[in-house]
Amino acid sequence: MPLSGVFNTFYPCAPLGHKKNSFAILTWNCRTLFCGDNRLFCRKFHTLEKNLKNQDIVCLQETKGTQSLINKHFRKLSRTFWVVPNLSPRSVNEGGLITLVSKSSCPLEEHISHTIMVPGRVSTVLIRGAEGRQIVYNTHNQEFTNAQMDTVCNSILNDLSDCSTDTLHNNLIACGDFNIPSVAGRYFDYARPIPVACTDAGLEHHPRFHGVRGRLGKVLKDKRLVEVEPMAPTRYNHLNNTGSTIDRIFINTAPCFLKLCRWSSSILQDPKKLFTNGISDHGFVQARAVFLAPPVPGEGVIPLPYIDCATFRKIFSQLCYETRVRFLDCPWLQKQLLAELIKAAALFTREFLQDFAADTDIFVKDQLLASISRVIWAQNSTIANNMITSSPIAATYMDVSYSDDGSSTSVFLKDSQAFSDICNTIRTSVISKLASKNNDRPNCVSKSNTSAKLARLAKLWISFGKSLVLHGVIVNDNIISEEPARTLALGS
Repeated sequence: MPLSGVFNTFYPCAPLGHKKNSFAILTWNCRTLFCGDNRLFCRKFHTLEKNLKNQDIVCLQETKGTQSLINKHFRKLSRTFWVVPNLSPRSVNEGGLITLVSKSSCPLEEHISHTIMVPGRVSTVLIRGAEGRQIVYNTHNQEFTNAQMDTVCNSILNDLSDCSTDTLHNNLIACGDFNIPSVAGRYFDYARPIPVACTDAGLEHHPRFHGVRGRLGKVLKDKRLVEVEPMAPTRYNHLNNTGSTIDRIFINTAPCFLKLCRWSSSILQDPKKLFTNGISDHGFVQARAVFLAPPVPGEGVIPLPYIDCATFRKIFSQLCYETRVRFLDCPWLQKQLLAELIKAAALFTREFLQDFAADTDIFVKDQLLASISRVIWAQNSTIANNMITSSPIAATYMDVSYSDDGSSTSVFLKDSQAFSDICNTIRTSVISKLASKNNDRPNCVSKSNTSAKLARLAKLWISFGKSLVLHGVIVNDNIISEEPARTLALGS
């Protein structure tokens, strides 16, 4: 199987023949998995087992217990997962982390190395392959000393700096119970299912939590990290019947490559229901990426700037004249042919604009940079060579490596950080231009929906505190994204 961005980034140790088309991360604060009540432990462990299907990396916090208990109760799970524990040396009733790595994506244990940064609180799991590496931070931000906080923050920043040189081959994931809300002061009221910008307990501002304005909170807002934001409560506060988002998942993959996957984030078990059942007040938080097949040229929605271009109208008119489409007797055949002519005219227009207007038109340049991202992600050396020959911009950022026999081996970026920065800058300009045009429209429902969509997209490209905002709620395998049905579904 040829290497692609999918396997280099998310599956650095994937064996040949690995056919999985998605990648999933799961984090859960167990609230004492190995508890003294055997019946409660069985219910907790059964709930955990139900949610482990198709997960690649699972991070558990507040497990407590001992190594002998892990060996006894995780022996079945050890058939499909590598079990990496980090237990507190002071007491069996304090802290405890367990990181599970799927054996299907990493079949050899020697590819996994484990570093205990803070006993029972922070673990670093390194998965190293021949073409790339993956660093996983399993974190429970609770009662850190100043020295421990410095160690954790410095380690994350150092790994971010190392990985930012090539995010396709150096994947960093930071997840767990950070005790820091994704939006300062925001909480979800189960009595009135509307997100409110007012703190629910005030604990995120307590000094021992090192909250939003603390050092860890600032590290999580680094522009090189992107948060997969579910826009749903992950922890239930029974004192006020509210929920907050403090269990979070961060990745370092550049936004230009993130949008090439279909991302979803879901709370697999509602925290309020888990609390009512006595299992935990935290829900299972999952981030999942489904790898999309490369689009067929001419398929998909044609961007509006191509339709507005005068060149498109000239090419379309010429194609209609040459094919004599208006003389067809069958209206259905005529309609089908017109659709094909529109696609063909859009392709010719795109090639014309990329050849002559890529340096002056920010939209065309944004489309060209997006094409470069897709080519590198799919490792398509044929298209890469054509783009390098025809486009000076592609030749600036992209190149193809060759083996001794002259065959192409990989498509790579000459400077990953520079490419990511130019993509963020151009995309921000495009969003600003679209927002300006949308503001000039008369007030209507479509204008409000477009504004909300642009606001969500802007969070992925800003230079501080990036987040991939996912605004749908999964209920009985149905995705609810419209208001007020979405908030009502959350409240239920």
